[in-house]
Amino acid sequence: MTGTANPLPTPAWLKQMYPDLPPLGRNIRYHRGSISQERLAKLAGFRPRFVGNVEVGVTDPRASALLKLARALGISLSELLEGVE
Repeated sequence: MTGTANPLPTPAWLKQMYPDLPPLGRNIRYHRGSISQERLAKLAGFRPRFVGNVEVGVTDPRASALLKLARALGISLSELLEGVE
């Protein structure tokens, strides 16, 4: 349906893959795979700009928003927050 549901690579590998993104943004970017920010936003019930802002670390989402994003990606909240402090 949506996200990749693959096991998350190590934080070091994700940092190399997406060096300019914060940990939460790296996880979102990885799990959304080929899904656009616009599509993910629609699936989660957000505006596309919100997803982009979360990915780059401009917006700190509430717990309810994180849960919606995880569900839209087809992953658990713990997978979404892997490596996020």
